[in-house]
Amino acid sequence: MNRTAITYYVVFEIIFVFDLIINFFVEIIDEETNQPERDLKKIAISYLNGLFFIDFITLIPLQLISIKNNRNYLFFLIKMLRLVQGLRIFNVSVIMKRLNDNVQNNLRILVESDEQAAQDKNVDRT
Repeated sequence: MNRTAITYYVVFEIIFVFDLIINFFVEIIDEETNQPERDLKKIAISYLNGLFFIDFITLIPLQLISIKNNRNYLFFLIKMLRLVQGLRIFNVSVIMKRLNDNVQNNLRILVESDEQAAQDKNVDRT
């Protein structure tokens, strides 16, 4: 591998590791109450029971593993998981939706906490 390829490989590995870590802190929607769940223990359990295994498998450094009996199809399967994972991470519409939801939530909190400021069109509290 040349130096540029190694750099790209390391950058993408770091992105996948950050994604794995961040998923332990991203709020989820409780299926029973349909409300956001912010309890980190519940979020972690949900992630561990869900996509964690796939996210973890995609972090295996395939270039460093030697497989006997020429089982290259295993590399192909894991590479396909990485492709799906990469598309999920870099899905711009999901990123924009999360950003929009965050802004809307912050505005809702601001309005609920200070009704007078919410009604005043001339006040800018930024």
